[in-house]
Amino acid sequence: MRRLLVLAPAAWLLACAPAIAARTGRPHRGERAWMERSAVLVRAVKARANVADFRRDVQEHRERLRGIVRAAGKPGASLLELHRSMILMNALLHAASECHAGGRLLCPPELMQQIDVQLATGFRQLGAIEKGAV
Repeated sequence: MRRLLVLAPAAWLLACAPAIAARTGRPHRGERAWMERSAVLVRAVKARANVADFRRDVQEHRERLRGIVRAAGKPGASLLELHRSMILMNALLHAASECHAGGRLLCPPELMQQIDVQLATGFRQLGAIEKGAV
């Protein structure tokens, strides 16, 4: 039940992301939606979510990332760097899915710190791309 309360708003945001991106003129709405979903998954790790559910969510998240990277074709340097950051974020989320006790996520502080830094890095790169600064 608690998981639904956390993921329901995220699902709504993901459904609305294309419409919001179209109105704001953001060309990288797939990357934006993926990063927002990553933030939701990070909150699930911190809330010690159910391991089985989290693993399923990370697998789905990975498949979305594959689609984003494939659709980009031959991206420019800044977008390529963002995609690399997203791939690293995915690897860290996968590592988090392996840290558990009693069916709940329980990650070491070092991993959580890496996850937080990588999430912030990805959002910073995405923001720069969206602003056209890079």
